[in-house]
Amino acid sequence: MPDQGASDRPLWRRLAITVLHIPLPGLGLLWLGRLGVGLVLLVLTQVVGNIALPPLRLLPTTRDHEQFTLMWLAAVVILSLGLLTWSTILVWRDSRQALSPHRFRWHWPYWVAWAGIVAIAALAPDPPIHAYSVTSPSMEPTLHVAERVWADQRVGQRLKRGDLVVYLGADENVRLGRLVAIGGERVAMRDGVLILNGKAVPLQPMPGMAGSPPGRVFRERLPDGQDHLVLDLGMRPQDNVAERLVPRGHVFVLGDSRDNSLDSRFDPAMDGPGMVPSQDVLGRVFLIYWSKQFDRIGRAP
Repeated sequence: MPDQGASDRPLWRRLAITVLHIPLPGLGLLWLGRLGVGLVLLVLTQVVGNIALPPLRLLPTTRDHEQFTLMWLAAVVILSLGLLTWSTILVWRDSRQALSPHRFRWHWPYWVAWAGIVAIAALAPDPPIHAYSVTSPSMEPTLHVAERVWADQRVGQRLKRGDLVVYLGADENVRLGRLVAIGGERVAMRDGVLILNGKAVPLQPMPGMAGSPPGRVFRERLPDGQDHLVLDLGMRPQDNVAERLVPRGHVFVLGDSRDNSLDSRFDPAMDGPGMVPSQDVLGRVFLIYWSKQFDRIGRAP
């Protein structure tokens, strides 16, 4: 039967019910006794979160299909926001006149729903697109500290020189780095210039651009034609590295901030990753989805 004091429910209580509902739209409505619409919203939320993203694994992993991947992700985000907005309005409206949540018959759908969510989370396939936060300046000027990026971690990723990748370091922490060489290639550094298979990689000065911390910015063009920006902070010991052969099944990664990065030039004994096993490369970063500089949102690094 209706809650005798429903129409006079304190504002703080209505706000609490509404806020607690936001992480999982539908649960607030179940708590308020709206069994039908609550279950529908809950199912839709789980479908969007746990079923809509995994099919991306079926798409080819080439760059030609990244535009479709971004459209898919945008559709998922828009649909999720729509469901959240609609359900929040319903909870706020019904939190005043809802059936009493103190009757046990309204509790069992709530707890059963929680059990179903836990089961779905445990059994749902891992989504192929993962989000990461940039926590160090090692990839300046390409990525800034506190920016957030999406990485494509589909199995069978066809990586190549120049890709910005996420990988597991020797300490099992996830790191960011620029893949510059693959197994069987020779790598060296001479006065800050990358040497691949005995040939210097061209560096073009970029006047007017400055990194953080301040330094000289160059455009580096790899042998396959892909280019990116690198930051030079002056002469450092790591600017000169004797030639090394990248073992088969490994890759060589560098930070774009060449003087402020623990990358493959440093062995695990020096807190670096050394040569990275190919199986430890988790995927390729393809989009900045959050930045304090709004004009950088949506850029491909």
